[in-house]
Amino acid sequence: MRQRWLTIPLVLHALLALVCCFVPLFDILGYEAALAVAALAAPTSYAIGSGVAAQTRRSRRALPRAWATTLLVLGIPWLILTLNAVRVRNCDYGEGLAFYLLLPCATGIYMATFGVLGRTVFSSSTLARRLFGVIVVMLPLVMSAWHVYRQPPIFVFDHAWGYFAGSLYDETIPLDKKVLFFRLGTLLRTAGIIWVLRLFERSQSGALLGGILAMVIAFTYDAFIGPRAGFDVSRADIERELPLVVTRPGLVIHLPSNLNEAQREAIADDHQFRLEGLQRRFAAIPEWQIHSYVYRDTEQKARLMGGRGTQVAKPWLHEIHIHGPNAPHDVLPHELAHAVAAEFGSGLLGASARYGVLVNMGLVEGVAEAVTPERGAYDLHTWARALRAIGRAPDMRAILGASGFWSQAPNRAYTVAGSFVRYLLDKHGPEPLKAAYPAADFENAYGKTLAELVAEWEAFVDALPLSDRERRMAEDQFKTPSIFAKPCAHEIAQLRVRAQRASGERAVALYRDICKHLGDATSARFDVAQALRKVGDDVGFTTEATELLARQDLTPGQRARLVEMQGQLAWQRGDVESARKAFETVLELDAASESQRLQWVRIWALGRPAEQAERLRVYLDGDVAPVRDALAFERWVRSDSSDATLPYLFGRLLARENAPDLAVATLDAIGPHPFMPIETERLRLIAESHAKLGQIDTAIADYRHQAEIAQTSGERARAEDAIARLEWRKVMKR
Repeated sequence: MRQRWLTIPLVLHALLALVCCFVPLFDILGYEAALAVAALAAPTSYAIGSGVAAQTRRSRRALPRAWATTLLVLGIPWLILTLNAVRVRNCDYGEGLAFYLLLPCATGIYMATFGVLGRTVFSSSTLARRLFGVIVVMLPLVMSAWHVYRQPPIFVFDHAWGYFAGSLYDETIPLDKKVLFFRLGTLLRTAGIIWVLRLFERSQSGALLGGILAMVIAFTYDAFIGPRAGFDVSRADIERELPLVVTRPGLVIHLPSNLNEAQREAIADDHQFRLEGLQRRFAAIPEWQIHSYVYRDTEQKARLMGGRGTQVAKPWLHEIHIHGPNAPHDVLPHELAHAVAAEFGSGLLGASARYGVLVNMGLVEGVAEAVTPERGAYDLHTWARALRAIGRAPDMRAILGASGFWSQAPNRAYTVAGSFVRYLLDKHGPEPLKAAYPAADFENAYGKTLAELVAEWEAFVDALPLSDRERRMAEDQFKTPSIFAKPCAHEIAQLRVRAQRASGERAVALYRDICKHLGDATSARFDVAQALRKVGDDVGFTTEATELLARQDLTPGQRARLVEMQGQLAWQRGDVESARKAFETVLELDAASESQRLQWVRIWALGRPAEQAERLRVYLDGDVAPVRDALAFERWVRSDSSDATLPYLFGRLLARENAPDLAVATLDAIGPHPFMPIETERLRLIAESHAKLGQIDTAIADYRHQAEIAQTSGERARAEDAIARLEWRKVMKR
């Protein structure tokens, strides 16, 4: 019992490691396990340092013993997690070890040094020593929580508790320079504590002055280096990098400096249109202004506030953070919905949260997704119907539970939660939803239990018709599992990023590395096949494609893509019949409208004169040269006025090159196209071009026509959303 400061940490760290061994994502030596061990190391390492100092009079001896003992204790979970690699694949042990050294080991050394300081300085007062320990261990955690609560960044760099990346949805968590600069600051603080200890053993007054100086140096380092290295960022730092400010009613929009006046106005209009729509949908007008931070790209956003691939809202601060200065912005309505919902959310976080702090992510994201315009081929209810039909729909009751949302693949969880809330909103209106939202209290708000409401929604969804095309699309759309179900999620994500940025054989080699890590998984082999085709290794691609097509676990989309690439290769070699059969097969297999249009045009192109067909092959394979192609299309259209596809392709090119007047003239002249997916796209392009020309009423009529013949619910919904935007523009111009 006299050495509880050693035995208790040993037992706790061993137990933690054993638990991690059976928790996905924490069961390998990587970022998550290092984060968990670092969190426990903060209090235990302080206790070890204090315990060692109690047995050693001089700090000169106590410090190395405390460090050695701390590292010995931290070696237990390292050993257990290393041995666990026998049963769980470790894809990048080296990076995992680096995270372990920089998180728990650095925390352990730092806090053990503080433990020696506390025991040495307050050796005569147990109360003072314990109070000092509580302050040293808990104050950094409180300050970090306060920083996350009051400032934009979602990441946490805490010298005592380690580094939290901020978002569970970001699979890429690199060991970058900001972690190294942060731990350099931890080393500087540790040196300062050692210096204070030396001074204390000589003079208490000198130690006090030395301690003040050490604190000044440490905080100066964080304040000066932190924003530059990226580990200590404030709102002021962000606003310096987003210096353009545009205001609209209820909005303050922060933009990067490289935008012209037209871009700024388009982004501001997009924000205002979406905000006014949400206010009507929720029957709620916030009393505050919403600040929107629009970052230049994912890299800038990751550096300044975290969430590389995740758009973020902080409802309690009435602010959102999105990347990509685009208008219209796909994710803007979702994030603005979080900020508007703060009007009827819980007091502390402005969201749905039991007891004010236990956030119900299922309801929070469901509310935002329910009012977000459709971005995919189908609407939320159709996707939810398909998910239930193919057996991949999460249980809605679990989604609205304590941790059910996090355990699911994000696209599945968002879809079913959004469909459920949209059903409630459409059937009962906004008032019961607003009453239920703060604490997820459905029974008092609706007079029915959650189970009864979910059963009603399930009956509604299951009664919707479902085509084979919609089922096939769902199998591809929702094939990605939760991050907790992915082996080596972070390492694979980083390899994919590197492979996407690489070219030639280097990209192929990286995809082969992923394939090895994933045990020859079909999805990984599929990526290898695509990379081989891209670099022109036709023999290697043919071998991979043939073997993959014999597998039964290919998704319909993967199978269609492989057959499509085989068709492209056959066409390139001059084997017209094989190419035609391949594209016809893809037309049957692939349910996506864009793919259907492309395959139809390819089949049509195969029947054109040889020289024209070859030019079309190059164009359709993505080798677009606008001037060259425009001249060719114009010549072909003049020589064959009876064909509807040539003018469609020409008009599409003109629309893409921002020549709306010429696009309208070309696309309007041909009349309806015989292939309905192309006709739907033709009408969309005409409507979009008329809108760019300021011909609002004509554009609205075009979009209405498109909505009437749209092939999917998603296309129809986007046409209706475009109509709403144009009608809003008409009102704003008055």
